[in-house]
Amino acid sequence: MPRYLSKFSLLAILLLTVLTGRVKAQSPVVHAVLLYSPSCGHCHKVMEEVLPPLRERYGAQLEILEVNVQEPEGSTVYQAALETYKPAVRGVPMLVIGEDVLVGSVQIPERLPELIEYYLQGDGVAWPSLPKLPGVPESALPPTPTPVPASDAIMHLLYFQSPSCSGCRQFENEVLAQLRSTYDDRLQVTTVNTTDAAGRKLYEAMVASYKPALEGVPAIVIGETMLVGNRDVPEKLPALIERAAVSGGALLPEAPALTEYFAATPTSSPTPLPAQSKAPSTKTPWPMLGIAALALAAIALVIFRIRR
Repeated sequence: MPRYLSKFSLLAILLLTVLTGRVKAQSPVVHAVLLYSPSCGHCHKVMEEVLPPLRERYGAQLEILEVNVQEPEGSTVYQAALETYKPAVRGVPMLVIGEDVLVGSVQIPERLPELIEYYLQGDGVAWPSLPKLPGVPESALPPTPTPVPASDAIMHLLYFQSPSCSGCRQFENEVLAQLRSTYDDRLQVTTVNTTDAAGRKLYEAMVASYKPALEGVPAIVIGETMLVGNRDVPEKLPALIERAAVSGGALLPEAPALTEYFAATPTSSPTPLPAQSKAPSTKTPWPMLGIAALALAAIALVIFRIRR
């Protein structure tokens, strides 16, 4: 084989190896934090029986940081988790993943696998918004929310309900009414009836976009989160609204289906839609594809010359 063809083929193989590595590096990764105590038997059960099979199954796509709450750094992280997420149940083992907090040796094995699958279907999930996670560089943590004046923070909610849903009525009377009283006109709620054709179409579009673990009503979309069901909506919504209030508010999702819904039912949008920043789009890496095509062409040329 001519020397220049040999060098060309080696270069092509090297390029393909680099491209393959980049594709693997772009695989979604799920990050979670497990808060535990060395003297807690339930913690050891989760750490020794539940997590190892999941780590073996998902490999580098699953990173779970174990934090000892008996140490000063761990105690700080635990207190921050309580203040930030306000879980309904306190104690360890406590696992924080995305916006979810799982507590106990029953809830963690029941819900963690489905949450991992949920986040891997998208772009993964970053480390929770907790301060100074041991061993995690500050650059890898989400930015700390910058407090803004309360009057400037507007929280927009999409609330999906059905007239025949008793859980919806209970949520409205016991939770939503209190939230409206607390935040007044800073809480903008767009109520969507899922029994109407336009409302059902919008609901299905949101489910397709957010991929919640459950489907049904009541359901709330706030920012990048969709809550569904009689448990998650009343338990998690207040904390999400509070976090949005101190981090600049929450915009309505930017989706063609929402624009179509407002066009079909204009009375559903009492206030003009705010200008919303474009979410970063995932662009096709055309330069990388071009390099890959050249590499494959080079290999094909080498094979052709050898056969001749």
